[in-house]
Amino acid sequence: MPPSRVTTALPHGILFVLDPTHRKILVPQYDDNAVCSRNPTCISIAARAEVDGEVVVRFSEGPPPDGGTWIEVLREYPLETPGRRLAVVTSEMVTLCESQVNQQVTPVSIFVNPLESPDEIWIEMTDSAGHQASDGQNR
Repeated sequence: MPPSRVTTALPHGILFVLDPTHRKILVPQYDDNAVCSRNPTCISIAARAEVDGEVVVRFSEGPPPDGGTWIEVLREYPLETPGRRLAVVTSEMVTLCESQVNQQVTPVSIFVNPLESPDEIWIEMTDSAGHQASDGQNR
């Protein structure tokens, strides 16, 4: 199935990847020198700020197509998904994409374009057994 795709202006230029049902989410400490910050409950992604334009976010079962200018900034990071849900949300907790996953820990990879202040973000998810997660819903 094709990736879910959302084009939006991001308040504060940040996205979070998390399980919205997780009761103990901790936002990772921000790192000025990295696109992604992470801990076992949440991944934050620094992106183009709302005042600078829109960002295209793709939430997918697979990596971006070959031949593009994608830069992998996080590879198969094990994210806690106790409720078997994975979502991409804004800093104001508005859900952009959400999907059911098969495991309570879901490997997540992040690709961006360009590296500094990205305006394209590709979020790939697979379950812990190496199977693709079920497709999310376009919103």
